[in-house]
Amino acid sequence: MSILDVGCGNGVFTYWLRRICYTVGVDLSDAMMRRGGEGTWVCGDAAQLPFADNSFDVVWCANLLHHTDDPAAIIGEMKRTSRAYVVLIEPNRANIAMFLYTALIPAERRATRFSRAYLARLVEGSGLHVCYHVASGMITQNRTPGFLVPALRRLDAPGPFGAYQILVARV
Repeated sequence: MSILDVGCGNGVFTYWLRRICYTVGVDLSDAMMRRGGEGTWVCGDAAQLPFADNSFDVVWCANLLHHTDDPAAIIGEMKRTSRAYVVLIEPNRANIAMFLYTALIPAERRATRFSRAYLARLVEGSGLHVCYHVASGMITQNRTPGFLVPALRRLDAPGPFGAYQILVARV
């Protein structure tokens, strides 16, 4: 099995995914990828992925789409390069903490667009078929104070108000 991690940034997910199977991280920022250590890294634009059609079994993207002007173009590229599945993780605007978070951090403001319906429409509009779509999580990656993690883990169950939505689509 092979996975492409689109918009991998510093490779936090790439690191774990490559323990499962062959994984390539792609990001626009070469400096961010260098932080990821060992692995296969490619500098490239998510809207014009530098890979042939059907190159990977799974194309994965976590927390990138809400930072872009044209998320549909990126989903289209993910579909093009995937043989089987596209997996997306994006903020869930139904989570009350997400509204506070986006109010405090200007770079995250577009996250408020990402309702479950909006993400599903983007995916289905690209010709993908949604297999699984859930909101889950109370712990915001890299931002949750350590002392809160044990308490929030108890609340970390699938439901409409989770901090993140996870969507799996079939090509």
